[in-house]
Amino acid sequence: MTTLCPPDHPALLPLTGALQQMLAAIQPVADHQQLPLTAAFDRVLAEDCRAQLATPPFDTAAMDGYALRASDCASPLTIVGRVLAGDANALAVGPGGAVRIMTGAAVPPELDLVVMQEQAEVEGDQLRVPADGRSGDHIRRAGSEVAVGEVLASVGTRIGPRHIALLASQGIASVRVYRRPRVAVLSTGNELVTVGEPLQSGQIYDSNRPMMLALLQRLDVEVIDLGRIADDPEALSQALADAASRADAIISSGGVSVGEADFVRPLLAQLGQVNFWKLAIKPGKPFAFGRIGQAWFFGLPGNPVSAMVTFDQLAAQGLRRLAGEQPQPPQLLPAMAGGSFKKQPGRLDLQRVNATIDEGRLTLTANGPQGSAQLTSLTRADGLVHLQQDRGAVGPGEPVMFEPFSPLLR
Repeated sequence: MTTLCPPDHPALLPLTGALQQMLAAIQPVADHQQLPLTAAFDRVLAEDCRAQLATPPFDTAAMDGYALRASDCASPLTIVGRVLAGDANALAVGPGGAVRIMTGAAVPPELDLVVMQEQAEVEGDQLRVPADGRSGDHIRRAGSEVAVGEVLASVGTRIGPRHIALLASQGIASVRVYRRPRVAVLSTGNELVTVGEPLQSGQIYDSNRPMMLALLQRLDVEVIDLGRIADDPEALSQALADAASRADAIISSGGVSVGEADFVRPLLAQLGQVNFWKLAIKPGKPFAFGRIGQAWFFGLPGNPVSAMVTFDQLAAQGLRRLAGEQPQPPQLLPAMAGGSFKKQPGRLDLQRVNATIDEGRLTLTANGPQGSAQLTSLTRADGLVHLQQDRGAVGPGEPVMFEPFSPLLR
């Protein structure tokens, strides 16, 4: 049997320092793909997309009304035609003339004002408009929104529906994106049983691996499910080596603390490198980050709340970086403590809370017991309160910061 070295005891690393180290170490996958725009939803751009056309491509009416010369406003005008959206701009309009025009239609080049139809008086082909119309009113000038060559979506952007709409409006039919990183997933623990199998005495169902697989569906990755691995150094060593040969990243849960059966972190040191281990956060202290071969390694704690929180706060950010996406800092909102929060100085405490609006202020209350094995507290919470590392207990009415659950956790 493999002999493992005893665990060391490094100083606890703050969450911000861990994120900085991790994001500085990880580089996006090198491979790119050219995809049709319609197939690029939720992929990450590997190069800037630049405008091929000015937007709008010509002067257009911003609303339904009448196009005319601003210098003619004070005199009665003669309506000489109509311009609809999509009509060719071939209508010539002499002095004292005007045209009926629809939103999005091209404004004849000699006209410089659109008067909305509610302000116009029409009798037959005669038109009267307010005398104070100004040149340029209610006209979207060519190139006023986007100039040719302007960056529409920059490298590192995850392509959403709004980006697809903008790129399609420019006639961009395909985009270059990063290859999806391959992520291997495994859970460890002799006590764990796969959902659907019968439980024996002393066993529990494995919730971490289904959770990780679900979370990864919301990221731009390909998943390799390695299943559950027993707390055996030989089996774990083989599984980790296999994962490193097939994947760009490995995510495991359990085995990263200091128990007698916690083999994952020592094996990481033997097979590759440990960049950092043990963080000044609660829950999630025994999170490990390192590398085995060419695969980045994210070692989540075994307790399910700790695993979910550290995935969201750390592993997901590393995987976004690996996929080429720009880092996404957490959304922190100022709030007020609606009750007391127990805490000891020394670690950033991320407690599960419920949020309400009380007299116009965001108010947070503790979501029951904060044990790192209590999944129900996550499903009943609205997000996390950030109680800073150097802070002690918090009393009612004191200022705090609230992080709503990220889209990954909803």
